[in-house]
Amino acid sequence: MKRAFTLLELIVVVIILGILISIALPTFRVSIEKSRSAEGIRILGDLRRSQIRYYTTYGTYASLPADPVDITVSNAKFFDYSPIGCGDFWGMTCVVAYTPRKINPESWSYILFITKDGNIYCNDSDAQSCAKIGFQRVTP
Repeated sequence: MKRAFTLLELIVVVIILGILISIALPTFRVSIEKSRSAEGIRILGDLRRSQIRYYTTYGTYASLPADPVDITVSNAKFFDYSPIGCGDFWGMTCVVAYTPRKINPESWSYILFITKDGNIYCNDSDAQSCAKIGFQRVTP
């Protein structure tokens, strides 16, 4: 006599797998976004160092993308970037660069900022993204 799985046993296995996937998927997505935010942190560090070199040469921070900031960011897949002058806003002192997250239908929406002192802050539109990826949130 051949032994096989019953329909009920297969349904139970499918339900258990569905529950496990529904628990694991949000955690997996947060982990993916944390790894993608590492690109933004790298870009911010490069921009900050170039801003410090610019300040040493010209006595002010570059405020426009047209300013001769000596930086080349290759393979920026998830973030755009721009230097900004040493601006104080949203409670942050002397922000020298920012990287908005490139938007597509599946991506998170947030902007990372770096101050001249190297502090990184985050602003998001949903009041959750910054906390999920581990950055201090600032608001206007």
